[in-house]
Amino acid sequence: MVAATALSFVLSPFAIRFARQLGAIDRPDSTRRVHRLPVPRGGGLAVVASFVGVGVGALVINEMVRAVPQVRVIPPAQLAALFGGAALAAALGFLDDRYQLRARWQLLIQLVLAGVAVAAGISIGFIDNPFQFLGGPFDFRLIDFGAELAIVVTVLWIVGMINSINFIDGLDGLSTGIS
Repeated sequence: MVAATALSFVLSPFAIRFARQLGAIDRPDSTRRVHRLPVPRGGGLAVVASFVGVGVGALVINEMVRAVPQVRVIPPAQLAALFGGAALAAALGFLDDRYQLRARWQLLIQLVLAGVAVAAGISIGFIDNPFQFLGGPFDFRLIDFGAELAIVVTVLWIVGMINSINFIDGLDGLSTGIS
């Protein structure tokens, strides 16, 4: 986590320069904008490049030195989907930063990304019961979704997380700091 944060800090100026070169600039031309000067968009590229770079780098190094013996807990196809999906989401997010895609296209892209993750075997099959402390009819540890509902929950969660980051992304640096 420290390595990804440091790498993100190093890559951010390059992402800003790249955004300026390609015209991904947020101009203060409406009442929704809180800044007075044009602000480059696309900082998510630095965050995702750091996440993918450090994640893949850690896996490669671990394969060479075998520092963590149980790295196969997550199957390789799911790791590839995780890192590939993050890279694809960042690229599509940058397209949105540059061209201001309509909401319907953003949603379609998000659903496709979530579908790719589910097709790779990533799913949320269960969650801990947050109401177990109440006892009685709530006295069970896990809420198991079953196969079909797990797909729906996973897609909703992925799309929801993408939109939550997209929602807070209007404030300079906030989504970068949270991510």
